[in-house]
Amino acid sequence: MRSLFLTTLAAMAAPSLLHSAEALNRDLPYRTTNALDRRFDLSRRIPEPRRGSYLITRDEASSAQIEVTVHNTRAHPISTYVTGVNQTSLEYLMLYHETNGTFKWKVKPSGDESNSANAYYFTQSDSHYEIRVEANKTRVLYIPTYAAGGRIYIANDTLRFGTNPGGSTVGFIEPSASNIDLPEYNHAWQFMEFTWTRGQFWINLSNLDFVSIPLGMTVVSKDTGSAKTVPGLVSNGTALVCKALTKQADVDGYNWKDLCIFNDDNLLVRVLSPDQFLSTNAADPLNSYYDNYVDAVWEHYNKTNLTIYTQDSNSQATNANGPNKGSKVTLGEHVSCRVDDDERLHCYNPTSGKSYNFQKPTTKEIFGCVQDGKTFQVESDNTADWTQPEIVPRLCAAFHRSTLLRDGGNFQPYSNGNNTADDYYCKNDPKKKYCVDNITNHYARIVHEYEIEGMGYAFAYDDTNPIGKGLTNASANAGGLISDPNPASIFITVGL
Repeated sequence: MRSLFLTTLAAMAAPSLLHSAEALNRDLPYRTTNALDRRFDLSRRIPEPRRGSYLITRDEASSAQIEVTVHNTRAHPISTYVTGVNQTSLEYLMLYHETNGTFKWKVKPSGDESNSANAYYFTQSDSHYEIRVEANKTRVLYIPTYAAGGRIYIANDTLRFGTNPGGSTVGFIEPSASNIDLPEYNHAWQFMEFTWTRGQFWINLSNLDFVSIPLGMTVVSKDTGSAKTVPGLVSNGTALVCKALTKQADVDGYNWKDLCIFNDDNLLVRVLSPDQFLSTNAADPLNSYYDNYVDAVWEHYNKTNLTIYTQDSNSQATNANGPNKGSKVTLGEHVSCRVDDDERLHCYNPTSGKSYNFQKPTTKEIFGCVQDGKTFQVESDNTADWTQPEIVPRLCAAFHRSTLLRDGGNFQPYSNGNNTADDYYCKNDPKKKYCVDNITNHYARIVHEYEIEGMGYAFAYDDTNPIGKGLTNASANAGGLISDPNPASIFITVGL
């Protein structure tokens, strides 16, 4: 989810972050596209096993905190910010550093009701939201209680967080990586995503919108003392990604190099994902990039069946408040799909007897795996058995990784042994047998190449993984998701 981003609500409970190999435990990450106003739209969340909505008790409050250590290896100070959502009230939260040294969640203010045209950047007038870490130093902070849809921001400079009118549950404004009119466009910054509910915690690095500052993380379990690590991008990773995309532009003639963003001083500050790039460059030729590949896929599956394995684990449905409250997700289904004469991909669930139809996806829909597009939108009447929400991430991931035309690609998620990830993104295809015109998400390909062990979200459903023993980390956990029922601490390394 994400990855995750992890944007799980405890009222629904999931990025950044989690469409993992066995269960969809994640919904789509919050978008940073142009629009600065981050809102929850519960009707459009991707279902996941429901963890429940919990109020924290007084006894839990003293122990339910996570120690976060930020280690800054850079030659200048960095700023850290933490955001989240109250799992019960759905109020937006920001971590606040009290004068006495303690940390608490503070509810986002309502904004200026008298002037709806201007955002109120409340962090500019109160420095307690910003947690500074000096050059080559380490600093400890604490996440005090449970929160959903959380982000930990790391920035080279001060970031602004604001609000529009409408109360504490709407109008939260976070930095945008693609809006050239905003000051944070010229700053290097990155975030990771987390969701923390009673009995479960998810966290992931998120490179699905852009890469900027290399981050790595380790989570230590309070129960076992064991540590799980996702190393993240290599040193100077953003520059290496930009260089490789520039080379790809020379190969195929598409504007991959324009994904590299330079500030007013002509310094590279980030590399945007194709989805983010197209959000402000809709007329760019990349907007039709996948057309030939989609045509070939549609032609192929007009003649043969595509089988999608939903991989779910009989968990409870996400919708804690809807008509399906407490209902069980059907055990992993082998859904059979075929393109019919109406040019739609028809997928049939043999257990429920229901069909799910998908039209040809556009390039923008593929790059974003967007829920507001016709292809990957989950229809409200198709959530009774949660099959369509399970199909969508696997189908979209197959387009990103260009595995649908490979030998064995008629079964998704695609698997080819322990090193499955080596076949993603048109690799291991020297004769270009499987990849029409070498069409794939080259941003995701290159980001994974410069991620140590190949782990870290590079598109929204990058946590779609095959199931199997002995898989490499890049194959078993491409999204770089870490989960733990009771985390004690997080160690974040801020790289060069």
